[in-house]
Amino acid sequence: MTTVPVRLARGLMWLVLTMLVLAAIAISGLRFYLPQLNEYREPIRQWASEQADMSLEVAHVEGYWRNLGPSLVLQGVSVSASDDPESIVRVGDVEMQLDMLRSAIEMRLVFKDIRIDQLSLDLTRLSGSVFSQVSPSQSVVEETNQASTVKRLEELFFVQLGKFSLRNADITLLSPAGDKKRIDINELKWDGTGGQHLAEGVISIADTHFSQMRVIANLSARRSLPELSGSIYVQTQNLSITPWLNKRMLGGADIIGSNINAEVWLNLQDGKVLKSLARLDNSYLRWREGEEKHEFRIPKGLVGLTPVALAEGKTGWRIDSDQMILQTDKLLWPAFDIAAQWEP
Repeated sequence: MTTVPVRLARGLMWLVLTMLVLAAIAISGLRFYLPQLNEYREPIRQWASEQADMSLEVAHVEGYWRNLGPSLVLQGVSVSASDDPESIVRVGDVEMQLDMLRSAIEMRLVFKDIRIDQLSLDLTRLSGSVFSQVSPSQSVVEETNQASTVKRLEELFFVQLGKFSLRNADITLLSPAGDKKRIDINELKWDGTGGQHLAEGVISIADTHFSQMRVIANLSARRSLPELSGSIYVQTQNLSITPWLNKRMLGGADIIGSNINAEVWLNLQDGKVLKSLARLDNSYLRWREGEEKHEFRIPKGLVGLTPVALAEGKTGWRIDSDQMILQTDKLLWPAFDIAAQWEP
């Protein structure tokens, strides 16, 4: 007579065998259909548009087996608002791998290891962005729609995707001088899972040589990304700020060169700077007035900025410096430290 434990063991063994057979059939089916995914491009596009709550166009779809799971590649992707056919974001390739275990547990498609290549975003077209150009002829309805588009883009990239990496991306925005400038993102890794927003990447300014910024961030958001709290570390190497300046900003002087080497630490609370510290090293700004050339150089120094609450809800800045060495046209300034407060 067969005992209960033996029957349970046999039942469990048959269950495992059945699951292995079904898994083998599913994997074989996936391996067969993956190379033919482009034939189902339209249903895939519709599904992706529904998930993003935006209109997506996809030029080509590829599928292949990578490591222990199927991978999907979307080529020639463009993203636009459902009420605006003009593309806001263009992407060369989006590669992602299906997380089979989480998909089975959650009974929905879950992707991991998302890689976005050649993303191009023009923030100057969006009035809801702080980097946009304000059009006096733009109606209130248009501004509201574009602000909603910015919110959806924020939700798509930093919440829905969760964890992804960017390569060879560029973002166009307005410089403090009011000109359009392009920021190149060589590489950026973003992890928005677990309530935290972790970022690490290398950024450079287009049309400048050897200009590079390394960014590391550990942030959290209570309600939305513009209200982030946490810390940001930025390291610049041979950063040229010349394209971001114009004659109006420096009293009509003609900027002919700049080089910033610095480390910057920022502490944010609800989207506002709580405290900041900059360590400068061998940085300079060169300009021309008439026929004369001048140079302002900072061989080294520390500068701290702290916001100060003023009357009527205004904010001033406490400025402190330490170990500052300054020189103008190779003339060394007397040693001094700054302790001042600026009020608007």
